Amino acid sequence: MKYDEFFGEVMREIKLRDSLHYKRIGKRMDALLAASTIAPRESGGCGSGNSHDAAKLELCSSKQSHRERERERENGKRCEQSHTGTPPSDQLLAFEELCALITAYCRDTAVTPARLADHYLWLVNIYRIEAVYFFEHGSYRCKNQAEADAAVYSNRELMERYMHFLLLTQALWQAHFDTYLYLTDRLEKHIKTDAPTVLEIGPGHGFFSRLINNRYPSAALDLVDISAQSLEMSRKMVGEGERIRYINGNVFEFDGKYDLIILGEVLEHLDSPRQILRKISELLSERGILWITVPTNSPAPDHVYLFRSRSEVLAMIEESGLSVIESGGFPADGFDEQTANERKLTVMVGAFCAPKTTKEQ
Repeated sequence: MKYDEFFGEVMREIKLRDSLHYKRIGKRMDALLAASTIAPRESGGCGSGNSHDAAKLELCSSKQSHRERERERENGKRCEQSHTGTPPSDQLLAFEELCALITAYCRDTAVTPARLADHYLWLVNIYRIEAVYFFEHGSYRCKNQAEADAAVYSNRELMERYMHFLLLTQALWQAHFDTYLYLTDRLEKHIKTDAPTVLEIGPGHGFFSRLINNRYPSAALDLVDISAQSLEMSRKMVGEGERIRYINGNVFEFDGKYDLIILGEVLEHLDSPRQILRKISELLSERGILWITVPTNSPAPDHVYLFRSRSEVLAMIEESGLSVIESGGFPADGFDEQTANERKLTVMVGAFCAPKTTKEQ
């Protein structure tokens, strides 16, 4: 199955089961699929067609407040209005690369469009519940890493669903896709060698390492995670090779040097994120680069540390032996960054960083 057919089926499943959420993501995906170099299977766009007989999920959990439902409807209308016309060519190329990657992974692991959509929507409803708590209390429900481990990381079934959800959001969520564009557009500018030594910490679905492996075939990749199950999924995404190592362990025990370190959506899961940033500053080579992503105001079942703005993220990085070379902020739901901060909405922060010199420290 080609990627446009695969994603067309995924979107049909989402539209059938959760029309409210579909309004937030459907029009953008329709436009990208319709404009891609491989024409969609049906002229009606990815929202048309029939799906298999499956019980329709509840649009919102019984715990979801009226205010949250209204906010989601408002955001859906804004997203529909903001995605009109033909997407730029650079977005189309990146979209095709991204969707082909996800489709290949699902084909290799026998994950059907219906199953992927099911896992995705299951987590969407959990995120809705967490969002209600966040807007009512101004904090995340999960208070520490121990709670996250008990509720999420030790649950094998939930972890599989979670990893599939996070993988799919790379294409479906505007903020994640914009962050991906930012990375791919600037990667070659910051990587000065054809054979970089690369460390990804907490790789999850392994998407970033797969991207690096494709773009830098001579790169040496180390993927480290305290979760063996997470590494299993990373292995399925990235594959095997003499230059690839999967390490089920603690990065604080490492003492090598790396040209590129990837830390994708990890800080918000930690009790003390400064500690890992300081460790990374020690692991970077003299001209090494850290690529880091962090969401602000992002309630999730395993998010512990609350960052409220991009400036908070960058300040912590600068205080931890690293210098921010450049950064971007990518808001959800079509808002600008300032408005997103004022409304306590998620902004994905992406940054390229380097170790500070002795003089800078």
